[in-house]
Amino acid sequence: ARTVDDAEMFVRTLSGPDVRDRLSREPSKSERVGMGARTLHVGWAPGLGGCAPNADVLNSCEEAVRLLERAGCTVEEINPATREAWPHVDKIWSTATAAMHLSDLDDVAPLLDPGRLALARRGALVTGPEVPAAHLELARYCDELRRATEAFDLLVTPTVPMAAFEAGSDGPTHMADCPDQYLAWTPYTW
Repeated sequence: ARTVDDAEMFVRTLSGPDVRDRLSREPSKSERVGMGARTLHVGWAPGLGGCAPNADVLNSCEEAVRLLERAGCTVEEINPATREAWPHVDKIWSTATAAMHLSDLDDVAPLLDPGRLALARRGALVTGPEVPAAHLELARYCDELRRATEAFDLLVTPTVPMAAFEAGSDGPTHMADCPDQYLAWTPYTW
């Protein structure tokens, strides 16, 4: 895109509904021209995915939510997740990683990041029928999340539940409410 208008047109085209994609949706009223902050209904989901953010992250997000309220938005705190998505995301992710090295995992193992290698090895243990079952469960999760949030023009969540973790690590060593497994600590991003 060469201009902001070009970028906006690109994003609108990509984000539009597609009848072939059960995860796409109709634009909300806030995505229509002329909407101002005073008319936005905001869903604030601090613990989406069952992974509560650390206090510093929560405080920063709550400050941002207060700014939205001061701008005239109606903000409602919600907890839309009714089922756990991580086990299904993990099966899909790990099997895809295993598939990338289906014929050469032992050969490339010394070259792979240890976290990625563990992920590929875990994915290689998943059975064939478990993969489509994981896709179906994740689709159910997405459907529930969409139904729980469709009344909102905007959904606010933290991006990650913590400010930082030790350099060189695949993730935090421990977080309350989050499984100690690869990307389970990133529920706001998947």
